[in-house]
Order: sequence, then structure tokens, then C-alpha cells
Amino acid sequence: MTRAALRGALQADGVDRSDPVAITRHARSGLALYPRSGVPEALHRLWGLSMMMGAVWIPAVAGFATACRLTGRHVL
Repeated sequence: MTRAALRGALQADGVDRSDPVAITRHARSGLALYPRSGVPEALHRLWGLSMMMGAVWIPAVAGFATACRLTGRHVL
């Protein structure tokens, strides 16, 4: 409800624009006023998925390699 009211107030015709409203990029995207970037949504999702997988797999592989080196055994 608050988002809809704020979005309506910012987009209203006939509002005196002599005092420009300063709004952050994050707030604009949260209010769905216009997209935050020109990159397609699928690329944003792919980037996010890649970062999540990297955050999980890189420490796992590094830990596995360290364990193999410390024990002197190569499992693979």
C-alpha cells in the first residue's frame, strides 16, 4: 500500500517539478518505477546463480584439496 501511494505521488501528472525529488537507484527499482539496468533479467539471475555456486563450491574444493594434501592421499 505504501509503495503504491509513493509510486503514484512520484508519477503524478500536474505535480510541481520545480523541486526535483531525489531518489536512489535501489529505491527506484524497489518501487518498480523503471528498471535499474538495461541488462535482461535472465542475465541477472544467471550472475546470481553463478555467485551462489562459487560461494559454495570454491571453499568446498579448497577444503578438499587441503585435506588431501595434509593426509597425503589423493581420493580422485
